[in-house]
Amino acid sequence: MITEYSKIVFFLITYIAGGRKIGIPVGFALGMNPLLVFILGLSIDWCQIPIFLEFYSQMSKLIGRLSLQKLLNKLSRYGSRIVNKSTFVKKYGFFALVILAALPIQGGGVWSACLLAHTLPMKKGVYPSIFLGSLLGCLVVTVACLGIINILNL
Repeated sequence: MITEYSKIVFFLITYIAGGRKIGIPVGFALGMNPLLVFILGLSIDWCQIPIFLEFYSQMSKLIGRLSLQKLLNKLSRYGSRIVNKSTFVKKYGFFALVILAALPIQGGGVWSACLLAHTLPMKKGVYPSIFLGSLLGCLVVTVACLGIINILNL
């Protein structure tokens, strides 16, 4: 017999390894409470945001110390040109991060939104936009799973 504790541990491992598109359906398949699945998934996403932002920052510093300094300078100049020339990034950067963080597909989610926020020097509204995107993404996947379960009458 599977205990509730075992279900939560398995859910956490699955969510961290596969993201919300795999973790939330697994939580429902294990028979966990939908509210618990939603809150745990959202908590995992929100805990990852500062970790990934700091990770990307430290990796940039490491690359800067290594012989890859020329590549980093080129990428930095290219990114600065994009940001300076593009009012789109300044105008819609917040919403772009929300949408990217909310996407439950490969290449979307919190990791990608943190990378975009680090690559394009967006200082304003990074945390709120990724938080909101994560909230929307978890909500969409949770509602979709509940809808499928209700349609199939499982």
